[in-house]
Amino acid sequence: MAVSGTWINSYGSTMTLAQDSNGAISGVYQSSTGSTGVYNVLGYAMQAIALPTEGEAFAISIFWRSTAGGPSDPSWHWVSGLGGQMVNPGTTGETLNLIHCMVATDAFPGLAAPGSYLDKLVYQSTPVTTATPVASGLATSALRQAFATVADPINGTWVCTTNSQITLTLALTSQTPGQVTGTLTYGNGAYPLNGFADSFAQGDGLTVEALAVTARVDGEGIVLSLSGSLDLTTNLITLTQLASAGTANNATYVQTTVDKLVFKNS
Repeated sequence: MAVSGTWINSYGSTMTLAQDSNGAISGVYQSSTGSTGVYNVLGYAMQAIALPTEGEAFAISIFWRSTAGGPSDPSWHWVSGLGGQMVNPGTTGETLNLIHCMVATDAFPGLAAPGSYLDKLVYQSTPVTTATPVASGLATSALRQAFATVADPINGTWVCTTNSQITLTLALTSQTPGQVTGTLTYGNGAYPLNGFADSFAQGDGLTVEALAVTARVDGEGIVLSLSGSLDLTTNLITLTQLASAGTANNATYVQTTVDKLVFKNS
């Protein structure tokens, strides 16, 4: 499928993605900025492949807790949501154009204070495979299976405070640390979602739990990246929504809209 393969950005960071026939994406990310390690990726793409005249929209979530082990640091509590599209398929100009929202829930002295950080990232395809397409049991086929739920504050149904037609049903699963599955209700449709939550937040004394999930909203022709955090004091989830759609190659500047959503437990 269109986004399957290995991709590298201008920072030298590499991600290897596998997209199945249902649009589910899994993979791994190897970063060259900040901490180094290997990180899990989950997401969704539109089922149609990118065309010469229209890109393929997709969104992914990353949990910045290295699956390769090694010494931990504050960024291991962070998540990212990315949304955008693939353009120019099958050419030397084949790229992933993404908006990146990195959510820092724990201060990293000398690097970042807590907050959400936005960046534009462009990835080029590369024949060099520096990471396996699937890591830590995140096979795309597994995204549609039911796993045992692990107790966590993120579990449950969450209703948007400004639009009750948007709800999230979230469950931290036993498949791999931090993996979240569930359902997004959006307008008149219900859609599967996947992503990550920082299930280590409480144990490490944080007052917020990072969350990044994605969904493909077929009824609207868009993919969503939702990234932010659950405030463990107020029990509210605040998310940055990146809604992406495929565009012509010369109109990628209108591929993604940004919104802020707040959810309360129903």
